[in-house]
Amino acid sequence: MNRPACDGRGLAKRITAAFYEKNLKISRPKAPKAGWDGMPEVDVTNRLRNAGASDVDVRLFLTFTASMDRARDADALWNASGKMFLKEKWAFEPRKAAISPELKLAGVLKSYKVSQRHEGDVAAWRTIAGTLGGTSRAPGVHEAIYSGKGDAKVLLREVVELDSGGKALFPLLRGPKISAMWIRMLVCPGEAKISNIDIIPVAVDVQVRKVTEYLGVTNTIGEDLAEVRELIQRTWAKDVKLHGAEGPAAIVNTPAALDPALWFFAKWGCTHCEKEKQKVPIADVCDGCRFDLLCPGGRVPKRSGKYS
Repeated sequence: MNRPACDGRGLAKRITAAFYEKNLKISRPKAPKAGWDGMPEVDVTNRLRNAGASDVDVRLFLTFTASMDRARDADALWNASGKMFLKEKWAFEPRKAAISPELKLAGVLKSYKVSQRHEGDVAAWRTIAGTLGGTSRAPGVHEAIYSGKGDAKVLLREVVELDSGGKALFPLLRGPKISAMWIRMLVCPGEAKISNIDIIPVAVDVQVRKVTEYLGVTNTIGEDLAEVRELIQRTWAKDVKLHGAEGPAAIVNTPAALDPALWFFAKWGCTHCEKEKQKVPIADVCDGCRFDLLCPGGRVPKRSGKYS
């Protein structure tokens, strides 16, 4: 059912302003830096660049690691993958990874705790490596990674394509959440110049859904994610179009700029409130939070659906 978009009330602008200007009050154990630099993929890629990684190296790192980012603690994954890159860079070089002995690749991914569902993760990593080992299978993705230029429409199409045998060219990277997140990452922090970036929607996962609910932007509690993902995305896209969103120049005033801010707000704000069973505001935006209404007595509502 194609329900009409709800009203974001200009919250996209307020949330991104607080996020990108680092006007957040976070006092949590092991909390990252407030704002853009606290995003795990940004923090880790900054370290890789300081260690000599090129833009192509970074975009390959972002591509392979994003494919592993499902139902995971993002900070733990990106830090683990960064350590693996510095010690086992060959695994992020498509031609080498594609022909490496399977047990060798599996051992590395497992030892660094980059893979989780080991057999499937290793198979996906090798398939993506094989796809990127040449230009013919996914020329648009190849150009975006190796030349730093591309079109979001082309990337969205190619990332979900199948080969002649009906197998995915980019397994685990092709889901509605991960693919949107990955394209944004190619731009920021990957520094690729991607046209039509405004069509990339907010990558809806458990974190983004909960902050959307608590702020009253949509009311999706009790519904399966597959049925409400587009509603959440359309509502935020409408809000960004009407009121804007702060962020790096390459993604400013697009849902891609809002995406990391929503995730950060939810993980270091909403999730902490759920653990504490009470409101623990991190910004003025939290004044409109419905946590007390939706979680009487601190009881967190159940949410169904897959988030990859």
